[in-house]
Amino acid sequence: MSKRLELMVMSGEQSGRRYAVPDGGLRLGRSSSNDLHLLDEELSRNHCLFEPDGPEAIRVIDLASANGTYVNGTALGSAPVTLKAGDRVEAGSTAIMVVGEGSLPPPQPQAAPSHTAPTVLNQGASVDLGLGTAPQQAGAQPAAEPAPVPNSRKIANLLWAGAAAALVTAIVLLLTNQGGFGRRIAHGGKKSSREAAPVAKVPELPASLVYERIDAGPAKISRYYATIDGDSLSLAYDAQTAERADGQKVEERGQLTEWSRKRFDEIFDSADWLGLESSLGPNAQASNALKSWRIKLVRNGRVKEVVVENTTMPVAFKKVCEDLETLINNDLNVQLSLRSPEECLAASHKAEELGDELVGKAEVKEGNLWEGIKSLKRARNELKGLSAYFEDQNRIQEKIEEAEAQLKERYDDLRGRAEQARQIEDWRTALIAYREIRAMIPDPIDPRSAEAEAYLRDIEGRLEAARKGNR
Repeated sequence: MSKRLELMVMSGEQSGRRYAVPDGGLRLGRSSSNDLHLLDEELSRNHCLFEPDGPEAIRVIDLASANGTYVNGTALGSAPVTLKAGDRVEAGSTAIMVVGEGSLPPPQPQAAPSHTAPTVLNQGASVDLGLGTAPQQAGAQPAAEPAPVPNSRKIANLLWAGAAAALVTAIVLLLTNQGGFGRRIAHGGKKSSREAAPVAKVPELPASLVYERIDAGPAKISRYYATIDGDSLSLAYDAQTAERADGQKVEERGQLTEWSRKRFDEIFDSADWLGLESSLGPNAQASNALKSWRIKLVRNGRVKEVVVENTTMPVAFKKVCEDLETLINNDLNVQLSLRSPEECLAASHKAEELGDELVGKAEVKEGNLWEGIKSLKRARNELKGLSAYFEDQNRIQEKIEEAEAQLKERYDDLRGRAEQARQIEDWRTALIAYREIRAMIPDPIDPRSAEAEAYLRDIEGRLEAARKGNR
């Protein structure tokens, strides 16, 4: 008789631990809300899902993770893949082996996970009125030699190294070419009579961006410094006033959502950005103040930097900066402005009251609990970085956790009903349950809502095919 398959963690702090996959599935990710929660910086918050595929099989589904899921070294696409004993699944820097119940896996070469955190330039540096590079933090040590990575990721690293070299070459060519960005050296891949050999096309690489805003004077000083590298996002914000010792300091890292990536492209494809040039006014020493905005973008092999300093801000540039800050703040879930602690506290109380009201009316409307949690998070984030209100932040965090536990209980019940109906091909019951999940979590980016939407499309397609077949 065949043994039921299990999952064995092969790397990291849980190396050697085994997990059975329950009927409702086992979700893996960095978030503590997952069934298998791993402290792996390369994992997405909700990375992938394992679920039974019949009585003696398992399948894996990637939940739109940032770094992808690999099965035996091959990247998993949007479709689920059925696993067999001996298959190796890599998620982030974590390796998982599929094993038979009670059996031992074959010996595997040990490879240390590569926890290479995204670099954040000047993160945590104190605000400076000058425009020079901020000094390195005291006690900083050179980076240690990187640990070896699994074979399937070595290939990806080599590809990235080659792509980085191509980008550097392209930038050098662009900076030394007097013809500027508009000159072309090849047309449609066809060689001209004067060309000795075809010119290799520089591959399109992920964009990188630096955005900095400084507002400094005798009464106040703030610095907003953000970087985007591919889909990795980081922010360092520091604000102080002369009258108050208690300012605001926030440091966050995260990932661009799919929606934000599209919005990013829209901003930097717009005429507002393409027509901008730098504009400089009096220097900071002469005016005893500095109001500066700087955007440096590397994209499609081109470099463009725009600086507006101590002068009237062009309307088009203001729109680009506002749209960019909105995108960054939304993805990192932060609210930032140079206000007094009392003003932040008042805004927090207002958002907390709304959150309490929505959570209390969770039975009235399906989306109330979700919206209530969002409002409570806004209340908590209004106080982020304000050391005087840590107790208020902790109190609101407890409310968030209680509301999220309610949401999880409801979600687990609905998903269990939907999965049971789907397994016995009771499509109409499954359809109703998945629609309730989508209404309860009305955020298409949330993996629970995204999974429900995917199953809804599948079931609706089946029902439509059945209707056509019965005509």
